[in-house]
Amino acid sequence: METSICDISEELNRQLEDIINTYGSGASSEQESANKEPEDENKGESDDTNGEQPVTSEASAAKEASAGKEQKLEKKIIKGLGKEATLLMQSLNKLNTPEEKLEVLFKKYAELLEEHRSEQKQLKVLQKKQTLIMKEKDHLQSEHSRAILARSKLESLCRELQRHNKTLKEKTLQRSREDEEKRKEITTHFQNTLIDIQSQIEQHSDRNNKLCQENSDLAEKLKGILDQYEQREEHLNKIFKHRDLQQQLVDAKLEQANVMLKEAEDCHQREKEYLLTQAAEWKLQSKILKEQDTLMQKQLTLYTEKFEEFQGTMTKSNEVFANFKQEMDRMSKKMKTLEKETTVWRTRFESCNKALLDVIEEKVVQDKEFECFQLKIQRLEKLCRALQDERTVLYKKISEIRGTREEKKEEEEEEEMPVEEESEGEELAGQGQGGESFADMMKHGLTEKDVGILKFVSKHEGFSGILKERYSDFVVHEISKEGTILHLDDLSVPVDSEDPPLDVSEVLTEEQKKQLEDLQHFKNKEGTVSLEVLEDTKEKRTLLHQAVKSLFPGLETKTEEREGRRFIVAYHAAGKKALAAPRKHSWPKSRGNFCHCTLYKENKDTMEAINVLSKFLRIKPNLISYMGTKDKRAITVQRIAVQKITAQRLSHLNTCLMNFKLGNFSYQKHPLKLGELQGNHFTVVIRNISGSNEQVEQAMISLRETGFINYYGMQRFGTTAVPTYQVGRAILQGNWKEVIDLILKPRPGAEKGYLVQCREEWARSQDPEAALRKLPVKRCVEGQLLRGLSSYGKNNIIAAFGIIPRNNRLMYIHSYQSYMWNNLVSRRIEEFGLKAVPGDLVLRGATAEPLSKSEVADYSIHDVVMPLPGFDVIYPTHTIGDGYKEMMEADGLDINNMRHKIRDYSLSGAYRKIITRPQEVSWEVISYDDLKIPLVHTDVEKLEGKLPPVYPKEGQYRALRMEFSLPPSCYATMAIREVLKMDTSIKNQTQLNTVWLR
Repeated sequence: METSICDISEELNRQLEDIINTYGSGASSEQESANKEPEDENKGESDDTNGEQPVTSEASAAKEASAGKEQKLEKKIIKGLGKEATLLMQSLNKLNTPEEKLEVLFKKYAELLEEHRSEQKQLKVLQKKQTLIMKEKDHLQSEHSRAILARSKLESLCRELQRHNKTLKEKTLQRSREDEEKRKEITTHFQNTLIDIQSQIEQHSDRNNKLCQENSDLAEKLKGILDQYEQREEHLNKIFKHRDLQQQLVDAKLEQANVMLKEAEDCHQREKEYLLTQAAEWKLQSKILKEQDTLMQKQLTLYTEKFEEFQGTMTKSNEVFANFKQEMDRMSKKMKTLEKETTVWRTRFESCNKALLDVIEEKVVQDKEFECFQLKIQRLEKLCRALQDERTVLYKKISEIRGTREEKKEEEEEEEMPVEEESEGEELAGQGQGGESFADMMKHGLTEKDVGILKFVSKHEGFSGILKERYSDFVVHEISKEGTILHLDDLSVPVDSEDPPLDVSEVLTEEQKKQLEDLQHFKNKEGTVSLEVLEDTKEKRTLLHQAVKSLFPGLETKTEEREGRRFIVAYHAAGKKALAAPRKHSWPKSRGNFCHCTLYKENKDTMEAINVLSKFLRIKPNLISYMGTKDKRAITVQRIAVQKITAQRLSHLNTCLMNFKLGNFSYQKHPLKLGELQGNHFTVVIRNISGSNEQVEQAMISLRETGFINYYGMQRFGTTAVPTYQVGRAILQGNWKEVIDLILKPRPGAEKGYLVQCREEWARSQDPEAALRKLPVKRCVEGQLLRGLSSYGKNNIIAAFGIIPRNNRLMYIHSYQSYMWNNLVSRRIEEFGLKAVPGDLVLRGATAEPLSKSEVADYSIHDVVMPLPGFDVIYPTHTIGDGYKEMMEADGLDINNMRHKIRDYSLSGAYRKIITRPQEVSWEVISYDDLKIPLVHTDVEKLEGKLPPVYPKEGQYRALRMEFSLPPSCYATMAIREVLKMDTSIKNQTQLNTVWLR
């Protein structure tokens, strides 16, 4: 029995050791490393585990082969059971007998079994929870994806809301500005009406005070009468007997008083209607007078009631009769004064009619003189043709003589040269006897060398030709910011319900239109034209008012009544009010405030055209905006915008003005700004070219591929002997006396006669008013400056100079910048050639940076820019940068201090490319015989249905017709200079032109 028990205990010990070896080997190693126990305690255990290591490795290999996943779970469990196994072994070692050890093992096994069962149950519960959690996780992921989609939608919606908010802000700002302007206009109008009402209230208060005083006098008299009535009650019987006779007498007096009142009312009505026709501002006064009339009638009724109450007394009736008699005397005096005033107005009207007749006679005389001038012009044109024919013969002779001279020796050439000079001198002397020619007058003008235009980029051989012999040889079309070339191709007026009807011109007869047109061009502002209203209706009168104001800008109208008939009287709007802001009539809110249109002009400067349009529209010039200025001696097409002027009024100017056409109308909410254009498209004809077709081909290919030096053209510096850059230099120096002297002093050269007389008067008297009287045109720069000097005095030159428009004043300073740029660009090409070098400036974005040696290979001369002097630019780091400083120091200016005391004259500077390549370059060589036939088909000729010019295959003369496009502020004359390789100044061109005409 004991042996069996020992065997069982041994088997149990073995099984326990196997369990400990299998589950406790990994745990014992972790326990040794983590808890750092002493080696003595774990020594026996390590020996036991080492003995059983092969067995455990075989078991673990079998388990790994069966199921890898279960092994991972068992390893986790083993790690947890390792500590318990070690504790169990320690507790068993403490026991003495194997029975006790067996009991402890059975108890431990039972506890472990119960724990295992409970853990299995918990595992099932946890698995169920895990499935629920996984479902919730999937549901939350779907909701999360939905939330992300909603978030993206919300973000896009927020962006749209932000954009909408920006547009709303801009619209609200614009509306607030418009409301502010309207509010200012309403407040000024309201204040004016308040002042008128206060003056009228003061007048009526004086009248009311007088009436109150009369009422108090009547009350005192009433008291006296009551006393007399009480005293004379005894005599009532006698008074009642005479009552019937007294009643008849009073009735007669009342009838007489009513007649007088009716006459007074008729007279008052006439006065009221006359005052209504004088001005629209008296309408409010007429309403107030009507209200006063009703009040006076009520007071009269009260007085009549009082009179009926006191009619029983003889004394009162006598006093009332005396009062009425006095009023009749007053009314008769008023009638006499009114008759005198009517006679005065009649005499004035007759004098105006006489003045109009005199003006008509003067116009007839001027028309005759104009016809005489036309005949003279025709004769001169015939003479020019004859001279041109002579010139061709002489040109052939000269070419023959030149051919023979080339064959002769140099000695014979030296002997013959003085003879030629003498003959040419005789020809010039012959011209001088008949009067100085235009070319002789222009010999004092500027040349290209004077303004630093010295270099060329092409290597072809140049040839001669005449630029702008006719202004129609130079045609400019503006390129809009969208990139389209502007053309005048539509003269129609857009239909607008707010405008007067289109048949408004049919209301006026041809005779009335002629009278109104004469009045429109007549300078005497006292003249009038009266139009009788045959059908006296309000619609007819308003139609007449609209017809006059829309067809004849600058005229105002009013209604007058004469001898029972109504007339619409047209007259000139006088004084500065007519040149103030646009009409303050209601402008439709749905329509843009600016009427955009295409301006076609011939041989007119842009500023001159703007001044003419503003004069005929009776508005200030600054209410007309544009994107850029165009040449004078040319045909130009550009876009302008006029504030609050209808397209009908602008279209009517086509019938009033010469060399102007307006069309392509549209209403917009914004004006035009300088520099908004993409550039200009040029069509240029160079007449009488001397180069062969091969030379022309080489020159045009070079222009298309290489370009030209982007010099500022000669028109930037003026045409007279006093260049504009000298005035700009004096402004920057603060030398204001020199500024006045340069602008107003006499100068040689071609100028209008009245300007010459004005300059001579200024040099003689230094009196601005006397010099101003010599100028019939006051809108030129000289007239504006003289007007400023007469207003502010010669000691306040800055304020006087400030009267000149800002753009014209800045033109002088920009001219000085251009002069500097031209000279230094010529110097840069002279020193470094046509390639990029270290120290040159290139644009990177909006900023300029100097090139280093490593960057030079990446850039060409077309990328290099040069600065215009200013406080916001940098300068090249090579020797040209020092050249800027040297030139400005020579002019007494500091390059590091370009800020002027007056802010308008402070120069910020800018960058400009040295070389520019034109776009859309095309050309053709054409032949022609007639010098007067235009060689370009203009927009107006296309609208009129005229055929384009036909060029003969072989003609007496040859011309180069070229087209190209340039960016803003580039000069076409500099591109033409590169083609011809000759001086394009007016001085040189006039010499060429006169030589050709010989």
